Parts: sequence; structure tokens; C-alpha cells
Amino acid sequence: MYATFGGAGVYISLGLKDKEKGLKDKILSCRLDCWKKPELFLHIKEKVTEKGFLEEEGFHIEVIPSDVGPEFRTQYDIYLSESIFEELTNPAGPIIKRGHSGSRSIYGRIDIVYFGL
Repeated sequence: MYATFGGAGVYISLGLKDKEKGLKDKILSCRLDCWKKPELFLHIKEKVTEKGFLEEEGFHIEVIPSDVGPEFRTQYDIYLSESIFEELTNPAGPIIKRGHSGSRSIYGRIDIVYFGL
């Protein structure tokens, strides 16, 4: 898993090994490639019941500390439902297996892409 902060928000890239680990362990982690290198945790839950302002169904984000700008954050916790993770990592397509999931949030846009190579 690789994550960086762009103009619109957080961009996360997953590969085949991340899919396998996510299905097994239900959590993925890495350091966000920006500022203070905050930790990013992607939690895969059976059902995501929390829903913040602007967030899509089955998606939730929490940041620590929550009352500062992105350059001062130390941790991102992103929660995805198993159904969204399954849809993301099992894209339909005959040539290249690529999936995408995204959501807006009060902390910016979160885009997650998967390349099954």
C-alpha cells in the first residue's frame, strides 16, 4: 500500500499483496508520503455504521488530531466495508484489473485505487 496527499486529498494505491493481506488481517497500514509522515490505517469492517459529513455509505475517516490542518496530523484511520473492499479489489475488466473507490469527507477527498497486477 502506498499513500500520498495531493491537491484534492489523500490518494491510496493498493496491489495484489494488499488485497490478500486485507482479506486476511482486515487492516492495512503505511506512512503517508507528506509532511510529518502520518500513519494511515485502512480498516476493513463487515459493516461501517459511522458516517461523517459528505461521506459515502460504507466509508468513514477519522484523523488525529482532528482540529488541525493536514500538515500537522499524525494518524489517519479509514474504514471501508467489506463489500466496498470486495468491489474495489475484484473489478470487472478483461485486460487490466483496476478498481477505484472514493469518498468526500470533511478532511478532503479520499481516492483508493487497486491494480491487480
